Amino acid sequence: EKEYLGMLERNIMDGIIVASHTLQTEDYLRINRPILAMDKDFKGQIPLVHSDHKKGGKLAAEILISAGCKNVLQFTPSSKVTTPSNQRHIVFERICREKGIRVTTIETNWNSFSHQYYRQYMKEEIDKYRHTGFDGVFTADIPAIACLNVLKQKGYRIPEDVKIVGYDGVDEIYMTDPPLSSVAQNIPELAARCVDTIICIIEGKEYERHQIVDVNYVKGKSV
Repeated sequence: EKEYLGMLERNIMDGIIVASHTLQTEDYLRINRPILAMDKDFKGQIPLVHSDHKKGGKLAAEILISAGCKNVLQFTPSSKVTTPSNQRHIVFERICREKGIRVTTIETNWNSFSHQYYRQYMKEEIDKYRHTGFDGVFTADIPAIACLNVLKQKGYRIPEDVKIVGYDGVDEIYMTDPPLSSVAQNIPELAARCVDTIICIIEGKEYERHQIVDVNYVKGKSV
């Protein structure tokens, strides 16, 4: 990241769209050059594009509540990372608790994204919490897929014993058995907004500093 920022400072590049989960925000804030953040909050100092994560958390909560869940696990990214996507988990937990649903929130490592990491992580966490009798899970699609596979290996039936809602809408949700239900981000629209906005910044045209893109529910068979 620092190498790219150095290139931006030296006018080798015209602008940067940052979608990293970096913790080094000061490196971006000290540069007065075209920068746009996708789902990374620089406290209003850099223009921002992201999905409607509050709506996404509300949708996920309502889906699991309607399905009869009473005791839910949600796996979240580390709270060290400042990102609008964290709002989905805050809203999810608030709505569930308002309806009397038990929610256990578990943080994953902030910089671990591999399939292997999530498989091992879910094995450990499911063993740790299986005594609680949880009947629902909410997390991003990739850890949700790992969770689904681990639960099946341990003899759980999906969705009869445990219902799972993912978040993102990645292509892999259609390849699981059963297909994963997910709150989907509109990736093409996010990409288009980012490209259009960074061009406006570079060319000195008017643009919206804070843009929110709608989400929708993709119904699979894990709920």
